[in-house]
Amino acid sequence: MKRKVVVFIIVVVLIMGFGITYIFRNSVGTTANLQIEVAPSKSTLTINGNNSKGGSIKVKPGKYDISVSKKGFVTQSQAINIIASESKFVGFVLVPNTPETKDWYQFNQSDNYKAQGISSTLATSSSSDALKQLPFIQELPYIGPGYYYRVDYGYLDSNAQGSPVVFISSASNVTHQARQAALTWIREKGYDVSDFKVVFRTMEPQ
Repeated sequence: MKRKVVVFIIVVVLIMGFGITYIFRNSVGTTANLQIEVAPSKSTLTINGNNSKGGSIKVKPGKYDISVSKKGFVTQSQAINIIASESKFVGFVLVPNTPETKDWYQFNQSDNYKAQGISSTLATSSSSDALKQLPFIQELPYIGPGYYYRVDYGYLDSNAQGSPVVFISSASNVTHQARQAALTWIREKGYDVSDFKVVFRTMEPQ
């Protein structure tokens, strides 16, 4: 009788062990975390067309279309792709587009503070992501000898989306020489100009 009880206990322990292992293996690494912050705070937030709340949200890995709207403000949308175990911050600061809301952030301090926090977090995140995509930017900004050209980085998209690009700005009266000098400086730093997109801009001399 005792032997049967011992065998039964062993079987139960083994079953429980396999069950816990199965649950653990199928739960770890199968979710991701989205941190969504929105200003104004009482905006309508949708994820893939479904209403949602901001804050920390557990989601499955995949692609998501996030949209934020509020009457009197420009609707903003962003498509993201998130992988297992990743934590991603997504922030929206809606822009007023009516006379009634044009001073919204001035008269709604809580939303103003939230907007500032979101903008700060986005700037930090953008810089970090840009550095991963384009290590060269750690050398920037750089102003050439004589102040006649400047090398910096930024985005072609006003919302800082996509890959960062390198901007070379020079005065119109020394455009060719300045651009060549800037490209030479980049190469001397050990970087291949063909590895990233370069955008030339002209500045009128003061």
